[in-house]
Amino acid sequence: MMEKQLMQPIVGAHKVAFQTWFQSVSAMQDQTMKVMDNLWSQVPIVPEKNRKMFTEWTDTLQKGRAEMKKVIDQGFDTWEQVLFGPEKTQDTKAEGTKSSPSKAASA
Repeated sequence: MMEKQLMQPIVGAHKVAFQTWFQSVSAMQDQTMKVMDNLWSQVPIVPEKNRKMFTEWTDTLQKGRAEMKKVIDQGFDTWEQVLFGPEKTQDTKAEGTKSSPSKAASA
């Protein structure tokens, strides 16, 4: 029981650290994609197939990023279930969605 109480803030801190890191990296990648897309559209000598390749690459990047977040979130959910049990995990998720509506927007 004591170990679970000690692990709760540690797991919570790691989860918050990951979410913060992920949001920062996502924002940076999204901004870079917008800048590059703008650059590609303004340069007339770039062939259309190169623009299409860039678009496909950014789509793949976004899908991979979403999949990575999903897998890591599932890992945190598993840790919470092991430490706190399924009913406590559901309570934690409900509180988390109430306190931070930006999670749904960033995911």
